[in-house]
Amino acid sequence: IGYTFADDFSAVATIGWPPAISAYGGGSIAPYGRLEATTFGPGAVTVQWAPSISDVIHPYVGVGLSYMLIFHMGDAAVQKANLSNDVAPVIEAGSEFALSPTYGLFLEAKKSWLSSKTTGTVGGFPLQGKADLEPWVFSTGVTLHFN
Repeated sequence: IGYTFADDFSAVATIGWPPAISAYGGGSIAPYGRLEATTFGPGAVTVQWAPSISDVIHPYVGVGLSYMLIFHMGDAAVQKANLSNDVAPVIEAGSEFALSPTYGLFLEAKKSWLSSKTTGTVGGFPLQGKADLEPWVFSTGVTLHFN
């Protein structure tokens, strides 16, 4: 969802379908297998600069904040697992391809630097850690402009 507030500048909010991910240990903790699983809600708010270079191709770059909201934790090797929500910087680049003055297609890539503090227990012993999630998100879609 976006709003153009000045020539070549827009504010955009992006939300995604909540993915489910699992974390596995390596090295000496590899035998534990899956450490924890979570479902989280990703989102981002950016300000985009989109210089007008043609009537059909509209490239843009943006900067803003991404947010990760933890919905559900699933116990595995780590019991009573807990991950913290996080806010982090995000950058993006993409292009919109106009099909008409009202409709278009877009293709973009976003990069964020999310981090979550994790706590729980393993075999009854307390665990603290940090999970660095630095996702690249690639998306495509249809645009609809209201005038």
